[in-house]
Amino acid sequence: MDVVEKIFEFASRTPDAWAMVYDLEPITYRDLHRMITAMRRRLETYGLRPGGVVVVWINSTLASWVVNLALRTMGMTTVSIRTATEFSGFSGLDIVAVVTAANERYVLDANIAPDAARIVVERADWAVADDGAALKPPPRTPPGDHILLTSGTTGNYKMMILDSRAQAAEIQNGIKRFWALIGGGDTEPRGSVNILNLGLWTAVGYNYPVGVWSIGSTVIIHQGPEEWRSFSVPGITHAMVTPGFLHQMLTAAPPSMPRSDRLVLMVTGGPGKSAGRRTCSHGTATPRPS
Repeated sequence: MDVVEKIFEFASRTPDAWAMVYDLEPITYRDLHRMITAMRRRLETYGLRPGGVVVVWINSTLASWVVNLALRTMGMTTVSIRTATEFSGFSGLDIVAVVTAANERYVLDANIAPDAARIVVERADWAVADDGAALKPPPRTPPGDHILLTSGTTGNYKMMILDSRAQAAEIQNGIKRFWALIGGGDTEPRGSVNILNLGLWTAVGYNYPVGVWSIGSTVIIHQGPEEWRSFSVPGITHAMVTPGFLHQMLTAAPPSMPRSDRLVLMVTGGPGKSAGRRTCSHGTATPRPS
């Protein structure tokens, strides 16, 4: 089952459960499903043909996820980027559209994918009022794939295709293995995962939210100031950070921040300076290598 179908399932079964906490604002499974549905209706007006590649060039992780998942239900292959220079590695790809968001810093040059549609989305394109209307299941168009621009921590960025059907099958068959990987053991998942500033071009930034939503849990993403405040979200059990970001966050966090002995801290993208358990100003965490 594809991740959007799982989101719909939880939107129907547990509509008020938190799918995401973005910049400290909760978004329920019902909210997320409606956002994806509204964004799909907006993008369908451009007549995009299934099978093409759509570049998503959006800084907001929330907007980027809504656009990516909506395109996925349309049978499009998506790739998320950070800078215009990443277009240089797309030779051979059938880029049919480039999607950006209003009020962001990106300006599309005429030389970037000149034959592609230029789509600028706004918050109003996916903000759906809670009018009590019955939720509809996602369409049955074969879901699209996603291309990661990942270095695998080597420094040499390359494209890696994520087949949505294979990814969905792996999630269906390995939910317990996934939860064990992030320290949840073999019990039914009940926690929340904090993924700080890891974009959809990374393996962690893309795969972990897909896995978390497939088991009905919560992804916490914070792009605003005072990143350490996301550790105060009720129910948080896991956090994933890079070594540099961890140092930045611990330096900025106030000593008065309450501790959490249940938090499992996973450091990814490189080795930390020390191993074992450490007591920090925000609590006790067990680093896990990635």
